[in-house]
Amino acid sequence: MISLLSDKCAICGKAVECAIELPKLPLTGIYSRPEQAKQFESFDQELLVCAACGHAQLKYVIDSSYLYGQNYIFRTSVSRTAREGAQFLATYLEKLTPGRTFARIVDFGCNDAYLLKLLKHKGEKLLGVDLIWAGREAEFHDGKISVIGEKIEAVDFEQTIGGIPDLIISQHTMEHIAHPKILLERLFSMADDSTIFLFEFPCLDPLLEQFRFDRVFHQHLQYYSVQSFLSLLEQTGGELLDLTFNHSHWGALLVAFSKTKTKRKGEEQSKVNLDQYPSKQVKGVQARYGIFCNQMEATKFVLEELDHQDLYGYGAALMLPVLGYHLQTDFSEFQAVFDDDPQKDGLSYINLPVIIKQPVDFDFSTASICLTALDNRRPILGNLLKNNPKNIINPLNFL
Repeated sequence: MISLLSDKCAICGKAVECAIELPKLPLTGIYSRPEQAKQFESFDQELLVCAACGHAQLKYVIDSSYLYGQNYIFRTSVSRTAREGAQFLATYLEKLTPGRTFARIVDFGCNDAYLLKLLKHKGEKLLGVDLIWAGREAEFHDGKISVIGEKIEAVDFEQTIGGIPDLIISQHTMEHIAHPKILLERLFSMADDSTIFLFEFPCLDPLLEQFRFDRVFHQHLQYYSVQSFLSLLEQTGGELLDLTFNHSHWGALLVAFSKTKTKRKGEEQSKVNLDQYPSKQVKGVQARYGIFCNQMEATKFVLEELDHQDLYGYGAALMLPVLGYHLQTDFSEFQAVFDDDPQKDGLSYINLPVIIKQPVDFDFSTASICLTALDNRRPILGNLLKNNPKNIINPLNFL
């Protein structure tokens, strides 16, 4: 079920060094009914860092059928954060290619095809590729869009969409790939020099800048820095066209590139200043992790000192088990975790004994509220300030 991912860097093949040990790190993303809660399995994990190219990766990988089986419920269209992230990518694509339409667009790791639906006006044929559609392709009906439940490497573009794609996008998929170099080489072999690639994935640089080590978890195998992804492009014969960040969505890096290193006539060279993205060193990562742990310890102390009769969380995030891991709590001292999504009302987590409730007609005046969805703290805080709770606890300094 769990095995060694690699003892070498997934990008440059050089030696990696353990920066952080995470013993018995719990799984995330599994809601349940309260009566179904149990001590769900956890697994030892480590974050490894390559000083040569600035990449980070997990030491161990859990079998994908276990991680993404029937319990895997994340869907883009029902997550406000994911929907806003998809809109950000669509807007960025329009800025890169104003007014342009594409004959064939492929989105691998398309989830429920929410992003493709945003891009229908940009393409004549659109194909979504994701294993969640395996055996269910006939269930999808949406005009120009089709889906296929295969690994991207196994897709025959000639058969599925009638030729080579001129746009290949991928949003929050590359971090799940065990062997990104092999995948990118395969994609380049199925594209031509005119194909534009636009990839988005969580970036190591903002993670370290904002001390967001709660974003290290079993599903994300790779932690690309700007430097390491550009190293990947160089090794596979790619060329950077542009990049930007979506800091409010997992500190995501959006990279536009092509397979050729020969600049096409009339195109400008990238104006990206790469000097601002230095290599990552193990000691530097460890130092920032130490600060993160100190903040978690301080928050843990505050929560233990508060009146548990009026202690609540706000934000029933999929990542709550990892936050609890770092706070050294299962949130059993909380009366509930509030969430504005009515579909979560009454649910719990498979590995946390805490109930999720909608804060309907709740009197916040005597309550202490801990922000428990770290990626949604800004909108949550805005709502909370209107209700004037007694205390608001922010586990991290960065918002």
